[in-house]
Amino acid sequence: MTETKKKILVVSHEPIQPNMAGPPIRMLEIARALGAEFPTTLAVPGGMELENEPFQFAQYNPAILKQLCLSHDVVILAGFLLPCYPFLKNMSAALVLDIYDPVIFEYLELNLGQKPEKQKEIFDELIDSFALQMSWGDFFICADDFQRAMWVGMLISGNRINPLTFSEDRTLRSLIDLVPFGLPSQEPEKRKNVLKGAYPGIEKDDFVVLWGGGIYDWLDPLTAVRAMDLVSRKNPKVKLFFMGCKYPNPVVVMSSIAQTINLSDSLELSGKSVFFNDWVPYAERADYLLEADIGLNTHPRSIETDFAYRSRILDYIWAELPILTTRGGALSDIVAEKQFGLTVDYGDPEDLADKILKMADGEIPLNAFKENIRKHRYEFSWAEAVEPLKGFCREAKKRLDKAFLIEKISVAHPAYFLKRFRAVLAEKGGAYLVRHSAIFLLRRCFLAARDTRKLLESNLTLIQLHEGSLSGGKTILKKIICRLMNLTIRVFHKIERTFGIWAYHLTPPSER
Repeated sequence: MTETKKKILVVSHEPIQPNMAGPPIRMLEIARALGAEFPTTLAVPGGMELENEPFQFAQYNPAILKQLCLSHDVVILAGFLLPCYPFLKNMSAALVLDIYDPVIFEYLELNLGQKPEKQKEIFDELIDSFALQMSWGDFFICADDFQRAMWVGMLISGNRINPLTFSEDRTLRSLIDLVPFGLPSQEPEKRKNVLKGAYPGIEKDDFVVLWGGGIYDWLDPLTAVRAMDLVSRKNPKVKLFFMGCKYPNPVVVMSSIAQTINLSDSLELSGKSVFFNDWVPYAERADYLLEADIGLNTHPRSIETDFAYRSRILDYIWAELPILTTRGGALSDIVAEKQFGLTVDYGDPEDLADKILKMADGEIPLNAFKENIRKHRYEFSWAEAVEPLKGFCREAKKRLDKAFLIEKISVAHPAYFLKRFRAVLAEKGGAYLVRHSAIFLLRRCFLAARDTRKLLESNLTLIQLHEGSLSGGKTILKKIICRLMNLTIRVFHKIERTFGIWAYHLTPPSER
């Protein structure tokens, strides 16, 4: 008897279209990688322009998305979508939350110049959003171990890492694991000339430095432009090309774009040594990558850099393009470790210009970097990247701790219970009703024990705070009371845990 494969739903919050940024690209590639093994559906809110994919497409609104979730075993989406779709909390499908992008730090950079009140409002919303994600998810995916350490801290603060989750898996990899950005399985193909001899101002024999992806406020394009001012004085054949200056989502506004263009204009570099392109369609990016000579990434020294996973560097690896990047961050560390290119210090246009000139003049050979990339490129494929996610999907389940250590059960009117009793009896029979009545009572006992324990702990704290105001026999009496309360607290804690575990084991796996 063959086992039925889990049905997977991947949800993108942006349309799948020619011009895409990182988040929809990630969901598209995850759907492609999972579609090779599982019946997979990619749900998008807007346009769809791809054919011959290993998954089904579905366009959604909230009502359609709810129906899609009910018909799939696993739902994968970016965690910040949760407040938009509250029905995700109680669905039977296992919920995988993608938290590869720690947007907390990106938003801090974006709102740095705002009024303190406005910054606090946005930051509080973000923290609340992540707290919600930590409480709802059944499995979490992030980009690297540095990110994972931060998210583990948040899971601990949200009580998602506890004796129950630890007893299931001491590594906690079944709760949170790594699914970084990956590389397509097919090698990049050149279809047409787009830069050398094709783009106005860039000649066939020019040396092209490519800025892959968009210009974002948490990056450092200004240092790149200042470096080009120095480079152009010594070698005017070197050209810097920015691939994306017009973000596909019009809601996203980056002040650094105007700042970068203004700086280039003021140095009289625009159209001569520095070029700004609107946006390169995702399917056409290979033409630009294969025609460039080196791939550039510059970012500032910041906490965002520490936790970032610069997907543009992966595009450079895909095209075997030698890399020049600011140090710091997981992928810049890999560039240095595996010798995929060179690293420079933060905000140092002189060092950056010096390395660009040496690479352009052949003083630093590029073939060795290309060969190193070729040896290791397979390690970064999407097929490799999604293996932990495939492992979860094969045996996907709702998690134990959500139901019994976080969720609260509200008290309803007796008439509700009578109506529910009759409905369950008619639909699923007496045996099902008896079991779920037992589960309900165990949960009630669990909550009563927890509330009693918390009450005792708060009263114990109050008694201990007034220790200095007591004397003589009252002090002895206080100590006896404190010991009795401590013993009672431990008893109620044991009852709480025991009833929670009993209720969990009685609950069918599909309802956990």
